[in-house]
Order: sequence, then C-alpha cells, then structure tokens
Amino acid sequence: MPDDEIIRPRLADLAWPRRTSRLTLRPLTVDDVDAVLAYRSDPDVGRWLGRPARSREEVMASHFTEQDLPHSLAVEIEGAVVGDMMLVVEDAWAQRDVREQARGSVAVLAWVLSPVHHGRGLMTEA
Repeated sequence: MPDDEIIRPRLADLAWPRRTSRLTLRPLTVDDVDAVLAYRSDPDVGRWLGRPARSREEVMASHFTEQDLPHSLAVEIEGAVVGDMMLVVEDAWAQRDVREQARGSVAVLAWVLSPVHHGRGLMTEA
C-alpha cells in the first residue's frame, strides 16, 4: 500500500470525553489557551520545558496550531484544565520485508501538568 493510502489512527476517531477515576481527558481546544498558559508559564514547568511560556500568543503559536490540536488532549480535574498531553502514532523503523508490520506501531507521548497537582500519579492515570 503506498504511503498516501495509509489510514492512521486519530484521536478524533475516539469517543470523547474519556474519564478515569479522577480525570477527564478530551481534545484540547483554543478555548483552553488561558488555562494552558497558566501552568506553562510557571517557572517550575519552564525548568523542564526549557523555559516558561511568556504570552498567550506564544502558547497559541506553539500548541494550538492546526498541526498540533489533532494530537493534543486536555487533562481536567473537576472541570478545570490542569495539564495537557500530546499523542502521535508513527511508524517504527523496519527492514523492507517487515515494514508493513511496523506501520502505526510506535506512540510518542508528551505531557505537562500544573505543579499544584504533581506527585499524585495523575499523568500515569491519564
């Protein structure tokens, strides 16, 4: 099958929201930008990300683009966005004779959580 005919799984294909015992996961939307800025601008978060976010415009340009949103999830506790996740499914490297088996077999996961909620296993749960 040529690469342009590959159907890759997408977060949008799932039923949302998803709930765990403490969290709600749902697609991130532009309406979430101020909540995301609140924790991404925290210096403790910036230490792990390279630097804290400095403005709403910066967060919009780096996390709320048409390329980013299809792979991004909001992490909520009691209706408040306290974190975000990125999940991208990709092909693993494989030799030619097993390349088909490698398609869509690797997931790249990244996450950020407000420091107020650290140490409670929330992102493991997410």
